[in-house]
Amino acid sequence: MRTVPAAITTARQSSASRLCKIWRIERTDGTVLRFTEHDRDLVVDGETFLATASFDPSSIKVNADLSVSDMDVQGAFDSSYITAEDLLAGRYNGASFWVAECLWDNVAAGKDIQKFGWLGNVKEAGGQFVAELLGPERILNRNILRLYTVACAWTLGDSRCGVTLAGYTQAGTVSSVTSRRVFGVTGISVPGGEEADWFTFGKVTFTSGANDGLSMEVKNFDGTEVELMLPMPFDVAPSDTFDIVTGCNKSLGACRYRFNNVLNFGGFPHAPQSDDVIKGIVNTETAPTNNAILDPSPTDGSASA
Repeated sequence: MRTVPAAITTARQSSASRLCKIWRIERTDGTVLRFTEHDRDLVVDGETFLATASFDPSSIKVNADLSVSDMDVQGAFDSSYITAEDLLAGRYNGASFWVAECLWDNVAAGKDIQKFGWLGNVKEAGGQFVAELLGPERILNRNILRLYTVACAWTLGDSRCGVTLAGYTQAGTVSSVTSRRVFGVTGISVPGGEEADWFTFGKVTFTSGANDGLSMEVKNFDGTEVELMLPMPFDVAPSDTFDIVTGCNKSLGACRYRFNNVLNFGGFPHAPQSDDVIKGIVNTETAPTNNAILDPSPTDGSASA
């Protein structure tokens, strides 16, 4: 149950505003950032919230009917707090947060947490960032049932797939650079005739350079050059090292012949599709109506056994 400190309730009923917002963001790597919109730092419940004018939260909406009540927060980059490099590297994706109100002249009264959840899409434009704040209600919008799909629903290498990625991972080195998305490589080999799609939908994870620790899906590999689905956040340089994992197109054929893992295939390739239903209706409408076909009883007058 949500309990609001009495001093905060009294302040909300007063015409003189003594309330201010405080924010706490915890990234998935454990880094914690704390901010306040007040003009000086505040210490609330033993945590120091740094004064910054960078944040501009949209109005907070709390719906009693559990409908999604997302909001955005916009702010300017501050090199000591949030950097463009951290955002581009995805270090804030999935970070948890809460936003609360407190009394700037009576921090001992505590805080009233008004919203909590996780960061969704984080975008950068013109020196500012906009982060989508997702409340816990968003979990109610997820599909919790298994869907019937032709393609495999598992992620290559996860517990449901069961493939050991170590046997399908190679270490390579960047030899030349065309762009952040296209670069030549050395140290990579594929089975003969498989260059066109052996690494398609696979993943490159850099192990050195500006993109160290960052990953991107592979679009194409022609034997000497890798093309990624999207550009890397930072410049790729010759001599950068990386690991590349064989791609999986989620088909039954790839699961059987490339990974020898058909027993764990997570799709339903033989389940009827919508096209099959339509074909069945058409075939029924155009099927012969000869009674001899519809009625299996003998036509020579003899009794059936």
